[in-house]
Amino acid sequence: PPGRALIERHEFIARRGTACDMVVDTQVPAHSVYSFTEGGDVAFTDGDMELFDHPYDQIDFIRSAFSVITTPPLASEWREQHQRLTGLLGAAYLSNKERRKIHLSN
Repeated sequence: PPGRALIERHEFIARRGTACDMVVDTQVPAHSVYSFTEGGDVAFTDGDMELFDHPYDQIDFIRSAFSVITTPPLASEWREQHQRLTGLLGAAYLSNKERRKIHLSN
């Protein structure tokens, strides 16, 4: 709804199991601190004590950029990982659209 934080849950379902970026029973992400006030409920997550002034969804980008600057070989490694994951997602969408198995080469 308008004014509410975006909730995302990513899940891959395959013949041999599933993979998810949240705990199985989690539907809504938990927060570290809840404040119930007359003006409404406010929740806080202590995701990062050093970058607390930045939007929570940007902290990973900031940390990643810093990692690449301090360790340049990560750029090509992460680029390859991104291409692989993009290919997997494309195969998943194609499989869904054509209702058939898509075999990927390694």
